[in-house]
Order: sequence, then C-alpha cells, then structure tokens
Amino acid sequence: MNILSLIPFLWLLTSHVPKAQPCHCDHYIKVEENYVDGQKLKVQPGDTVCIKAGKKKYLNLFNFFGTATAPIVFINNGGQVEIGDPQWHYGCVIGKSHHFVFTGTGDPAHEYGFKISYTKEGASGLAIGASHFDINHVEVSHTGFAGIMAKIDPNCDTNSWQENFTMEEVSFHHNYIHDTGGEGFYIGYTGGARSLHCEGKEVMVEPHNIEHIKVFQNRVENTGWDGIQVSRAVKNCEIHHNQILNYGTKNEKWQKAGIVIGGGTTGQVYNNYIHTGTGGGIHVFGAGENLMYNNVIIQAGEDGIYCRSLESYEGAKFGYVMINNTIVNPKRFGLMIQHFPTSSNRFYNNVVIQPDKLFVSVPAPATSWESSDNYFHTDTTIKNTSLTDRGKHVAGWGIRMDYSDNPRPAGGGYDIGAYEFTTPKVSETFPH
Repeated sequence: MNILSLIPFLWLLTSHVPKAQPCHCDHYIKVEENYVDGQKLKVQPGDTVCIKAGKKKYLNLFNFFGTATAPIVFINNGGQVEIGDPQWHYGCVIGKSHHFVFTGTGDPAHEYGFKISYTKEGASGLAIGASHFDINHVEVSHTGFAGIMAKIDPNCDTNSWQENFTMEEVSFHHNYIHDTGGEGFYIGYTGGARSLHCEGKEVMVEPHNIEHIKVFQNRVENTGWDGIQVSRAVKNCEIHHNQILNYGTKNEKWQKAGIVIGGGTTGQVYNNYIHTGTGGGIHVFGAGENLMYNNVIIQAGEDGIYCRSLESYEGAKFGYVMINNTIVNPKRFGLMIQHFPTSSNRFYNNVVIQPDKLFVSVPAPATSWESSDNYFHTDTTIKNTSLTDRGKHVAGWGIRMDYSDNPRPAGGGYDIGAYEFTTPKVSETFPH
C-alpha cells in the first residue's frame, strides 16, 4: 500500500465540518446592493448580516465594528452568493472594519456559500484591510491576481503605519482557492519601509505587522504564483493542515513556492501536504523561531525546503528547526539553507528521498547547525523498519502528533518522517 497516496483522502475526510443556518438575520444585503456601509445600516456588535443568494458584480463592505465578545457575522442566505465580473477591478473588499466573521455556512447544500471568481487582470478575489476577523467556507477562483489578499500597504493615511495599526487575531480556514493569477493567499506586506511624499513632506513609513494568525484546513490548487504567502507575522503564526497542489504554474522567479514564510515572520508550519510545483515546497525568509514539522512535500520543482534569513529579531530562542518532514523527489536539494537567522538551527527525523542534487546543502560547518536521525535514500521503495522507532525524541519541541494527527510516538520511539507507522509494513513505495 502507498501510504502517501492516501494522505489527500485522509485530509478531505477531516476537512469537512458541520454547517448550520443562523437562527435569525438582523440585517439583509440584497442581491442588487453592492456597496454597503455598516454605519448607515446601523449594524451593532453581535448582529448577523445575511447576504441574499444570487449573482453580484462586486461587493464592498466597510464600517462594520464588532467586539471580541460580540463579533458581527456575515453569512450567505438562501443559497450561494456569487461575486465577480471580469471587467471589474475587484471581487469582494472588506475594509475599515474589525471583529467580524465572514462565513459561507448559511446553506447546507453549499460547501462554500460564497463563491468569488473571474476578476479583472491584476485584481484579487477577496481583499481585506481590517483586523480581528475570521474567513471560512469561501471559494475563490479565476482571479486576475491573488485569491485572498489581506494587508494594508503603507500610505499617507497614518492609520496604515506600523506604530498605529497591527492586524491581529485573524484566521482563514476551510476555504477553497484555485486557478488564480497570483498567489492563493497573499497575507501581509512583503516589502520593507516605504518612502512616501505626504502633505509636501517625505516620510519613511514602516508596514504594519500581523499577530496571532492561523491559516489552516484550506485547499489551494493551480495557483499562478505561491500557494500560501505570509509576511510580517511577527507573533503567533500557524500555517497547518493545508493541501497545496500544482503551485507556481506561471513559473515566475521567487513567486512559485508552495508556502512562503516571508520576512519578519516567526511561528509554526506543520501538517501541510504540498504536491507538485515549479518552485520549492516551502520557502523560509523568517526572522527566527520558525518551526516546521510533519509536512509532506512531493515533487517540488526546486528545493523541498529553502531557507534564507532576511532579518532576525533580538532574543530569538532558535532559528530554523525542521523535524519529521517527508520530502520526496525535489528537483534540486532536499533542504537548502543559504543564511541562518540566529543560532540553534536543527534538522531532525526527516525523510529525504531521491533529490536531483544533494540531500542537504547548508553553509560551511557552523556551530549553529545540527542534523541527526534523518533518512536519506535515492530509492522510493524503502523498508519501514528503517524508519520505525529510529527517530530522535522531540517532545521537547512540542511535537506529539504525526501528519494524520495520530499520537507520536506510537511505539517504542519516534518514527522518522511525517507519518508515524502504527502498523509497520515490510516496505513502502513513495510516489515520485
């Protein structure tokens, strides 16, 4: 049996969550309404705003202010809401708002109650310039640029400046993003400070940071650029249990990875399934304290994992740590590191099979690097006994589950690779 071939199926089984219609609607947005001001609608914290099913050219939502204990809920009503026009310059925009949920769970007949598609060239499907929000059960496809974009570029409005705004407590889950012109998810500003001319003066503006962000249980397929890109997530970032297939279809340099951990980002990347792309499986430009584990990366167009620190932050407890990942048939290196963000970089319990070049390429011997208990092989058929109970004990890194969320370790010790073999077999053939 080919265990890795079952992983996408297992992911689909666990990705479905029950959906229910709201008990009531406090406000309605009609099919013909496209530009909606929450203050004029007199929406209060805790209200449910029902968006009537039907086709819209675009939808612009602004001035909706919930609270932490009483968020505003946007939900489809009476069927699926379809948004998009190939001649219009955006699909759905949510701005100048905070503490809300945008959920397509209003009709059990539709997995994704909001469907955003066919935007103009250069236009994203869903663009969010807000804070404290949750986006779920939304399908976005055939966009001129990114599927979902969440950021505010530095501009002359002082509310966009780093010292005045932080995007906080945001999550994206159970969404289906596919066939995009740019990234599947484009989250956070990717550049550094910008020099702007504001009111006759030149000012240097730092982009806003992101804190407490989760991107999980999303399907991302056929993206022109990166599958998931998150930048400037400086605190509590988690990217996990996502399925990313056929990424970087345009083969654009530095824009074709499965997952990109952008500049300034810390946090964890785990239990993701990444299969087939023109670039690397995971690109890491983070500032340190980047922990990557239980990821399955197959047929990366370049490196399985590529790391190059662009900056580091003072006081980081560790740099790049990669544990229990399975990397199969990358077209360059299994792992390539060009620069460490700080000390304490580790590579434990990883499987790397059949890279076109080296299994691991790191800078010249450094005290900041340690690698052990990995399995490297050029043959896709291996004995599971070579992996079972042969890994390093890594509970100290908080890893107590495997790719399929089974307890780890399951036997006498940690297994090598993303999968814990609860029923060891004689041999296994990995896809290539």
